[in-house]
Amino acid sequence: MLTALSVRAPSLYANTGDSAASAAVTKAQNWLDTIQQANGSWAGDPFITARVLAALPVASGAQATDTDLDGLTDVVETELGTNVNVADAQSV
Repeated sequence: MLTALSVRAPSLYANTGDSAASAAVTKAQNWLDTIQQANGSWAGDPFITARVLAALPVASGAQATDTDLDGLTDVVETELGTNVNVADAQSV
């Protein structure tokens, strides 16, 4: 969790083009990727998982596609076995 929290500060500098900060952020994010558990969590803890996810880059491109606009990306719906063309959320 400390690594996830410590990525936040140098990220601000990395976004301005600071190469040292960018390298440090990349190393930390790569390490966080390697310790993710098979169930998708970090340390089996929802709080730690949330902190790590906040430290990782935001999904973009095909990862973020939500064909039925229900808030679940197509990648997640495929894993869940639901139809990507039909809204699954109750309030939609």
